[in-house]
Amino acid sequence: MIGLKVKTKDLIDHSRIRGIPIEVNNYIFNNMSSVLNKIENKIATYIYTVLDKKTGKLAKSIRTIKKKTNQFGSMFEFYFETDVAPHAPTVIGKGPVTIKAKNHKYLTVPFPGQTMYKRVKPGMTFNPRGKIWSLGGTKLFRGRESVTIKKRVNPDKIQDIFEFETQYGVEQLLQRAINKFN
Repeated sequence: MIGLKVKTKDLIDHSRIRGIPIEVNNYIFNNMSSVLNKIENKIATYIYTVLDKKTGKLAKSIRTIKKKTNQFGSMFEFYFETDVAPHAPTVIGKGPVTIKAKNHKYLTVPFPGQTMYKRVKPGMTFNPRGKIWSLGGTKLFRGRESVTIKKRVNPDKIQDIFEFETQYGVEQLLQRAINKFN
């Protein structure tokens, strides 16, 4: 869905360094896990400052991968795993998205102020003419075949966080590696 790749060669100023020594690249690669964990936490924090509901599934679906491209470079990737959070494409992105009912005829949209019931339960009555579920005369849900919602999390902001934090992390690791191997 959303992915970003950053190479260590792209992150290092080549005017100061001509090629990355193998030991330095190995040091960066081996110590990048802690930096990637911090990046995952910062991205999750950003997402949950934008969203009202915090289920935790979206944060658990964040994945970062580190790969060696060759002896002189590494690549770091970021993505959301839709197996863990199947709703990620409806929340993250640009423009509106349409959600359709899959296993039922209708999506249940709660009426404003209805907080007691989260889903349809036995004993609720359904009026097919107005597609309304009610309980004891109180309207609870309206049935919709599809709903169009605005995506709330901007992927550009997530990529900016990933790029900035990766850049900063690699610079810190590079400085430590240079001090260690000099």
